[in-house]
Amino acid sequence: MSRRLRIVGLIAVIILATISIIRCGGSSFEWYDPVDTRVYPSVTTLPATNILPHSAILEGTFNPNGVEHTAWFKWGGDPALIDYDEAWGVTDSGTSTIDLSIEINQLSSDAAYYFRAVSGTVSGAILNFKTPYVTEPYWARTYGGKYNEYPSMISLTTDGGYLVTASTSSYITGEEAVYGTTNNTNLWIIKLNSEGKIVWQKQYREPNSYAYSGAGYQISNGEIIVVANYKQSIDQSRSYPLFLRLSGDGSVISQKIFNNGYISTAVIDSNDNLLVAGSYRDTAGNRDYWLLKLNNTGQILWEKSYGTEQTNDVLSAIVQTANGYMMAGARDGDSWLVEIDQLGNILWQKLYSCNIPTGEALPVNGVAYDSNDGYTLVGDSINMLIARVGLDGSVQWVKKYGSGEGHTIANSGDGGYVIGGRGASNGLTKIDKDGGIIWSKLYGTKKGYVTSTALDVSNDIIFTSIHDAFPYDYNTQVAKLPANGLLPPIATDISVTPEDMECSFQENTFVTATATSVTASSSSVSAINTFATILQQAP
Repeated sequence: MSRRLRIVGLIAVIILATISIIRCGGSSFEWYDPVDTRVYPSVTTLPATNILPHSAILEGTFNPNGVEHTAWFKWGGDPALIDYDEAWGVTDSGTSTIDLSIEINQLSSDAAYYFRAVSGTVSGAILNFKTPYVTEPYWARTYGGKYNEYPSMISLTTDGGYLVTASTSSYITGEEAVYGTTNNTNLWIIKLNSEGKIVWQKQYREPNSYAYSGAGYQISNGEIIVVANYKQSIDQSRSYPLFLRLSGDGSVISQKIFNNGYISTAVIDSNDNLLVAGSYRDTAGNRDYWLLKLNNTGQILWEKSYGTEQTNDVLSAIVQTANGYMMAGARDGDSWLVEIDQLGNILWQKLYSCNIPTGEALPVNGVAYDSNDGYTLVGDSINMLIARVGLDGSVQWVKKYGSGEGHTIANSGDGGYVIGGRGASNGLTKIDKDGGIIWSKLYGTKKGYVTSTALDVSNDIIFTSIHDAFPYDYNTQVAKLPANGLLPPIATDISVTPEDMECSFQENTFVTATATSVTASSSSVSAINTFATILQQAP
């Protein structure tokens, strides 16, 4: 054999070996077979049938093609099914095409839904349908977009509807490619009618900043005033109170940013003045109780802080009383009540602790006021805790209610209280004035927790909750319930047994009110029409 032929032969061997190594990932010299021998099923999405206000039947066909496969439906309120539920179907291994038909429930009336048949990695086309409209006195609706939505509170509007103050990280219409990231959070206001349908919704933002954790009210002239926490992207370690004055359609009339403070909640008085409650960093860097009284144009009427440089004092809730206001929160882990007059002067204050081995503190998350009986407090530690103290702060009873958390409380209008919190799902518990259980229910099949509760003019119950719809995807849920809490088919009774606890209080005049020096500056927050649709839930 000539030298030239030997070189050519050697080159051919090297090339073949190299190809073999590349195709086999370098681990062996076996030839890679690029032919996929797996058997795939076939699925087809067909139009939905029997479409009712709160249910529909999803239709499709499925052929396993001789290998065992399972077919089901993905469905939801998003046209791209980014946030979807699953309706499970059938498993089969035959070679014939079979019908796939599944009923879905807990739908909203007058809402669009999207669905597709799925089997493994094979999917049919996305089809849609719209449920017919029906008038509903009681309902639950879930609202959201691609990313996360967190509700802060709900309040009544002058036309019998509701105003939801929330935050969102989802896309703004028309800006998906630029702004739709989970690193941006905007204030999100939704105006609902009495049936939970969206009248309007807007996001509020300033460039290179974000806002969240708000409170909003419609005032007597039809305008809306909102406060929220505001942060700049370049300095996320500090938040600033943001005040927005809006028209009845959500357009910005005026706005202000204040140079210190963190907002927990706010209450409005009969003169449309807003008392903003939260925390204020003192000179030592610790948090103090903090109040900022504003009129309906954002002008400061007075401002005060309550605390010491040696303690962290976290204000969680405030309620208006006959004498002024009651502040409820915690001082270094113990519960701290402070009653003040209309100008913020302290009338009395008490610090509470529980004498039990587990070291559970008294509730601090919410407070309700009864002019005859005193204050009912709700919170959580290891258990959901509820306490009643008299008008002078004396402890009447303290009870724990098993696992779960207590976040909000509202007078029920009949001498009892409605407690909102978290258990296996969004939960409400109604108690009598002695802490006895009237009813306790969970709402929905998803995880979540109640963030605010209120009563409307007919003593119907309204609540907002965070609705854990999908891994890393949280939506805003709003529900309207009768006084008995019934809302088929999503209301589920749960068993809760109160257990008495031994707790004590100490009275001390350890803190006085201190004037603070918050100042206002202009801001450039703008209102933008936004994205959210009614996703799903029950009548």
